[in-house]
Amino acid sequence: MRRAVLTRALGQAAPLLLPLAVLLAVGALVLPHLGAGALAGGLDLPWWALAALFAATTTAELRSAARAGRRVPAGEAVALVGLLWAAPTALVAGRLAGTLAAALARRPAWPSVAVTAAGVLAQTALALQVVRGLVDAPADPARPAVWGAGLAAVAASRVVAVLGRELVAPAPDLRRVPRALAHDLARTVPVAAAG
Repeated sequence: MRRAVLTRALGQAAPLLLPLAVLLAVGALVLPHLGAGALAGGLDLPWWALAALFAATTTAELRSAARAGRRVPAGEAVALVGLLWAAPTALVAGRLAGTLAAALARRPAWPSVAVTAAGVLAQTALALQVVRGLVDAPADPARPAVWGAGLAAVAASRVVAVLGRELVAPAPDLRRVPRALAHDLARTVPVAAAG
């Protein structure tokens, strides 16, 4: 009996191992930034506040997707604020904790939880890499270039989200990525900019 359960679990996880490894490799981009402080001075958001905001926005996104069949990307506005006013460690911890808390409330299968965590880590790491590569600390949030760098970082994180979603799809087809990416960015970046 145990052997059958283990065989079934490994059979479910096998197709996810490559996408999981890719997402974790992208997530390693966060390592150089872990000791840094907030990009914009004056405010240093704690991880628990970000976790609460990400949990609330992720829950709202999941509910809007269930009702209307499409996602309303509210979490990107929180990510943009976190990129500027939180230390990278707080942003990663808050985004992981909040997103996983909202996702776990739906009682998903464990492979889904693993892919969600790796995807969130990869998205956040790439966003941090982009924004910190374009803007030096301390950044003045009154400058449009700082917000432009933040929006570029959010857009880069959405690329990872779309690719990750396609890689773990039951029938992956990378030819769908450009259209899905254009659709996702058209909805996401304006919401982040309004945040």
